[in-house]
Amino acid sequence: MRDIEIVMANPAGNITAFVLTPVDQKDYKKIGKLLLDNKELHAEQVGFVKEFSPQPRLEMCGLEFCGNAGRAFGLLCARESNIFGQAYLQISESGCEHPLLCDVDVSRQTAFISMPLPKTVSILQDTGISELDGATLVDLDGIVHVIMKDTSIEPSLEIFTRIQEYVMREYNPPAMGLMFVQPDKAIVPFVYVKEVDSIFAEGSCASGTTACAIAWSQNSPRDDLAYLVKEPAGELQVYVKLDKGVLKQISIGGPVELSEPFMINLNI
Repeated sequence: MRDIEIVMANPAGNITAFVLTPVDQKDYKKIGKLLLDNKELHAEQVGFVKEFSPQPRLEMCGLEFCGNAGRAFGLLCARESNIFGQAYLQISESGCEHPLLCDVDVSRQTAFISMPLPKTVSILQDTGISELDGATLVDLDGIVHVIMKDTSIEPSLEIFTRIQEYVMREYNPPAMGLMFVQPDKAIVPFVYVKEVDSIFAEGSCASGTTACAIAWSQNSPRDDLAYLVKEPAGELQVYVKLDKGVLKQISIGGPVELSEPFMINLNI
């Protein structure tokens, strides 16, 4: 048994457990599973704080990338630094090779993060899965997202599982998401993390919402686009900058709730 210090974050309903106690990377999977299985926490994902300062570093349980966790971590770093208003700071996160800029406001409890640009964006065809043909695949390196084209498809675990098997077989990313898109551009996100072997119908998904904005912005005649995306447990604001149709910058954010640190006893 071991006492572990954690903080719970709620970035637009994407409940995240941050482990503050230093632990070995080899223990991430075991600790992550125990926290995800704890019904009282309602966690959808687990991140491990490697360092608050001078170079803030967050590693997700499966070493995947997560935008909501990243922006919540930025707000947590500001709080730990006794910042009470707005601040800009850089964080690094697993699944992303370069630092990310966070625009946080501790008093307003909001956080925005500059998202990594996609490695590739492609339209899927001839996949052998009827629901998948015409969908957009966005590879954000640390996670691959599929954006459904058909807005009449009802979200279901059965459809997700079939598409998950295809994506993992063809691309083998550390994590993958499927964004069911509604006619009003509301989304229902499903996410699978390979290392933890977990599937969640998430309250919200920042990287998935980013992938949606990238897909929706393809061939846009405008250079500045904004989307307010409704998700099962909240809303996320996305800002997209293009230059003659080429994606140059994307940021995402909204409210974040943070608990105070507390101890939890785990059987490790």
